[in-house]
Amino acid sequence: MSLEQLIVNADAKHKGAETDITWAPNSSWRFGFGGAYVDAVVEDVDSRGTGVKANYIPPNAPRWSANALARYTLPVGPGSLSLQLDGNYMSHFWFNLTQLPIVEQSAFGVGNVRLFWIPADGKYEVGASVENVADKHYGVMGFDNTGVNGLAQLYPGSPRWWKAHVLYHF
Repeated sequence: MSLEQLIVNADAKHKGAETDITWAPNSSWRFGFGGAYVDAVVEDVDSRGTGVKANYIPPNAPRWSANALARYTLPVGPGSLSLQLDGNYMSHFWFNLTQLPIVEQSAFGVGNVRLFWIPADGKYEVGASVENVADKHYGVMGFDNTGVNGLAQLYPGSPRWWKAHVLYHF
């Protein structure tokens, strides 16, 4: 049995806006915020093979997305120590044009915490982080194959993840 996909080009309209703002009120604090809005539609698509064409929201296109960052840095020894909190948010979206519940990703947000030290010469960085602190379950990709083999595949995003790192800057 072979699994085939029909791929066609269709007219689409996308409009939206995005912004990124960074604010550093002093040498210790840094704040960042980004936000985006997209209004997109793919026109006249027969996504279910019925001969009926409709307009759909493109896959992987959340209407709203945002990110934020707060970092505090203080001098420690011959370098600086930073604590950073950051995260991102996406409103619900679908993984393909069928827009069936099986391939819908609910709105979600992921938060991270990072602690790192950089020496005064800035040649390297040593740190640790926890990504997806709340262990939020979300998908990063999905396929609706229910019409072919009865299966829907949803690929999960990273669970809570503890990391230690050493970076060297050439």
